[in-house]
Order: sequence, then C-alpha cells, then structure tokens
Amino acid sequence: MTHEYVLSLEQTTDPDSGAPCLRVHVRTVREFASFGYGIGLSVARTSAGLSVEIGGLELPRMTMQQSGPAVATANVAVPSDGTHTLTVRRKDASAEFSFLIENGRL
Repeated sequence: MTHEYVLSLEQTTDPDSGAPCLRVHVRTVREFASFGYGIGLSVARTSAGLSVEIGGLELPRMTMQQSGPAVATANVAVPSDGTHTLTVRRKDASAEFSFLIENGRL
C-alpha cells in the first residue's frame, strides 16, 4: 500500500480571532515540478472529534512557477479535554485515529 497524503495536527492561534485552534495540514507525498497545487479539503467538528474529507487537486489561482507538494490547511476550534476521534476520508477509503486534548492543549 502506498500513501498519497500526509496529514498532521498542530496547535496554533487563529490569525483572525487570536483564539487557540487546531491546524489540520495535508500535503501530498508526490512533489510537483510546475505549479503550486492545492488540495480540496473539508474539516468539520463532530460529536466524536474531527472529520476530514480530502478531495482532489486544485489548480493554483495564479499560475506561478513553483515546485513542491500540493498542500491544504484548515483551522478548527480546539475540542474539549479528552480523547477524540479523527476520521479521514478520501474517495472510497477512510481511516480513524485518536488524539488527546489535555488542559486545552494537543
């Protein structure tokens, strides 16, 4: 089985509100030589934790020469303390992971 994407969670601060949040960052394993592609990404809070839907590649808004992986990020509010489920979906496949919030921190 080969992996197409790498997903990471990090605690950060929302640039607009200054509130603590979790940043969901997704990048492709594959590097692209021509354009800085994006990834369609939908992140939602659920009663169990977070649901992440990874879509297809998106063309850049500006066609600037840029190499590297396709990337997408989304910020969500930090869930309450406890163990939460991270559900990741891509086409017909899905996977579940757990993450822990303790004292409001990842």
